Amino acid sequence: MITVIIPHLDQQEMLGRCLASLQAQRPPQQKVEIIVVDNGSRQIPSDL
Repeated sequence: MITVIIPHLDQQEMLGRCLASLQAQRPPQQKVEIIVVDNGSRQIPSDL
């Protein structure tokens, strides 16, 4: 299993691109755990 930790602060568009990039690079049959740590964002979208 691969674990990726992403610190996040008010950059929803960049976070979306980051998550898409991680998904695209995931090796086949490899389990990936992604932890997004919000550091006090002012607004968190509901689709996140």
